Amino acid sequence: TNKGIITTDGQAWVEQRRFALKHLKDFGFGKIGLQGVIQGEVEDLINHLSKFHNQDFKMESIFGIPVINILWTIVAGRRFQMEDPKVQRIMSLLNRLFKAKFALEYLFPWWGLISYCVPGLNTRRKIISELRSMFRESIQEHRTSLDTNHPRDFIDVYLLE
Repeated sequence: TNKGIITTDGQAWVEQRRFALKHLKDFGFGKIGLQGVIQGEVEDLINHLSKFHNQDFKMESIFGIPVINILWTIVAGRRFQMEDPKVQRIMSLLNRLFKAKFALEYLFPWWGLISYCVPGLNTRRKIISELRSMFRESIQEHRTSLDTNHPRDFIDVYLLE
């Protein structure tokens, strides 16, 4: 069965959403306690940008990485360095995923289903599959180091549920 907020609906969605909101708040989501994490990411971003000294650079992923780090700190209890190949890959996949959202899907909702199923048009499916694989890897790491008495982050709380 599908779990999580994104892939459920009905009563299961309501329960998943309630669980997520309650526990995300426990880890600082939507609270001032998250201010320090945000401040640290801003400082890291400024330091990273200062390395370019009037040189051109691609902004495509640089500003997204701090956002991923803030969210990933809450969800998985860790952050990525700007140069980490894993976060670079995540940003690349997310950028491609959002660019692959054809305008046709807004006009014809069934186009998303067709592009998801038809070979050659299934870029989104491949991207989502790779992202899921990365998330499953992180979940597996959490399973092996889980301390049932001291959940570190949202993944731990979810595994304990």
